[in-house]
Amino acid sequence: MSGFDALAAYVSAATATLGLAFLGVQIRKSNSLAFLAAHNTLTERVMSIDLLLFEHPDIEPFLRGNALLANLSEHDTDRILAVLEYVADVMENALIHRRYLGRKAIVWEPYLTYFVCNSPALRQFIASNEEWYVEDVHAFISRVTSP
Repeated sequence: MSGFDALAAYVSAATATLGLAFLGVQIRKSNSLAFLAAHNTLTERVMSIDLLLFEHPDIEPFLRGNALLANLSEHDTDRILAVLEYVADVMENALIHRRYLGRKAIVWEPYLTYFVCNSPALRQFIASNEEWYVEDVHAFISRVTSP
């Protein structure tokens, strides 16, 4: 092997090593960006639920006060079902993005658990639309409501 061939092999190996190192940095950066995106999205959605409950206190009993969807007008039922669907979607989003949030996902569990445990209307909505939600949602509800 000539000196030029040895130099070319060395440069090739160094380039491959640097390329792999750069790829590792990019993967870590990508995971960090995925975490931030998932966390920010979930934070915004949770804040929008809180704002909705602040602006429409008549909805709060259906999410926090064990109220049932009975004896309501069609208009009120539609409004509350829309909110229940939104909360269920936020829950699904949080559970799906657990892999990006890692241990930080734990901070959302008490918030979601509170809704699940104090809202038979939410549990009924999700059960009535079972095929809309991933298995993680059903497993979460089972886990937090089982004695």
